Amino acid sequence: MKTRHFSIVIAAVCAQHLTWALLPDSKPTAPEWLVALTLDSIGIPHRPAYAALALLALAGMFVPAQGRGLALALVAPQQVALWVAMAGSLWCVAHQRYADGYGSPWHFILKDQAGNILWALAHTGAALRGLRWRQRQS
Repeated sequence: MKTRHFSIVIAAVCAQHLTWALLPDSKPTAPEWLVALTLDSIGIPHRPAYAALALLALAGMFVPAQGRGLALALVAPQQVALWVAMAGSLWCVAHQRYADGYGSPWHFILKDQAGNILWALAHTGAALRGLRWRQRQS
């Protein structure tokens, strides 16, 4: 199977979500905070959910080119979680407070959270690129 560059972004985000799932709980960071709050409020423990998001997206990377709909269905939950996490990061920037209540200037928080914001945008681009690649292959 030929390696596709968009798979690297999805795999890297999977590694991030698996890290969040496997490391011991501590105070949540800004991107984790809104996702964890959302999942916990509807009765879904957030650590197993992070692992499930990563494993589903990894499975989506190995779906044959003809399975565009299945690949999208497997990657989409991770995409939603990334956009919610990005919203949490942007909320922290706008309110000049981290999820634990610690205040900092907005530009400091933006620099700190830029990686998470860029991962969400890169993942969106990778997912769209992957769909276009699958369309050309089928």
